[in-house]
Amino acid sequence: SFTLNNVNQDIIFIKQLTVNTTIGIHDWEKAIKQKVVFDIEVYSDIKKAVGSDFINDTVDYKLLTDNIIEFVQNSNFNLIETLAEKVASIVLQDKHALRVKLSLFKPKAVVVAQNVGVTIERNK
Repeated sequence: SFTLNNVNQDIIFIKQLTVNTTIGIHDWEKAIKQKVVFDIEVYSDIKKAVGSDFINDTVDYKLLTDNIIEFVQNSNFNLIETLAEKVASIVLQDKHALRVKLSLFKPKAVVVAQNVGVTIERNK
């Protein structure tokens, strides 16, 4: 783990979160839903939650996942870069999230590649 402002930071992660959405620059992409996949690392200090064993003292990954899914399913962007930035902003709205590292994959966007995507890191 690393430190930011001398605060210990642990990672709560969501791996391979798969959502169907409208994404792409081509007309045919705007007419269909495509699969996008997220790997999300939420940096947080979990010390209080460890002591209390209470969900309100940490990132509620179920609630966060639900919020991301709802947003992504209803979104319509040309670029995965834009979608990644918007989802990172949703993560950072959580009061326990200090930093996020997010990778967004668009499988089959390039026929000869298993995956293409973008990775971003943002601080609160």
